[in-house]
Amino acid sequence: MPEQHFSEFHITIKHIRGVSSVGDETKIIAHHAKALQPQTALDMGCGTGFISIYLNTIGIDCEAVDINPNAVELTKENAKKNNIEIITYHSDLFQNISKKYDLITFNAPYGNTSSAKSSKVLEFIKSFIPKKTIITKISYYFIRKKRKELTKRFLEQAQSHLNENGKCILLMDNYEMDLLKEKKHMVLEPFFGGQIVLVES
Repeated sequence: MPEQHFSEFHITIKHIRGVSSVGDETKIIAHHAKALQPQTALDMGCGTGFISIYLNTIGIDCEAVDINPNAVELTKENAKKNNIEIITYHSDLFQNISKKYDLITFNAPYGNTSSAKSSKVLEFIKSFIPKKTIITKISYYFIRKKRKELTKRFLEQAQSHLNENGKCILLMDNYEMDLLKEKKHMVLEPFFGGQIVLVES
């Protein structure tokens, strides 16, 4: 299976079919997470484990969670490859999470991850499609309603898993920004028809 070394982050990540690969948005979220300097963090929808592994290498206690069991196993494997120990969870959003964190990151997948089976199918398809292309945007057009529903669920549930003054960093499509109209937030930077957003508790 292909491996990629990210020299800027000093980590090596293995990719597999069925788990979405590291994209530009993943690296951007990781940079902003580092800048906040939280003591504890949770990487929701961890995928390859890139964000959680990187944050742990710089001294941030970051745990990882994904509904896709293949992603959870890959995160464990990549953590070991980088000599990092990470607590992982197989969970539909916060279903199996009881802790609170200073920071939660979330790069929502294409589609509704209401079941592990459907999530695995979506992730498998995504792993073949290059990110940040017109194919991605066309694909997204057909499933954006489901993705918005998932993002709404995340925002509703995240509040009870944040410490005082806790924050979330997530990628939101422009179509989803109305979900933040009653939440304290700021746009960190635009990204390909969307925004990397900081949401405060």
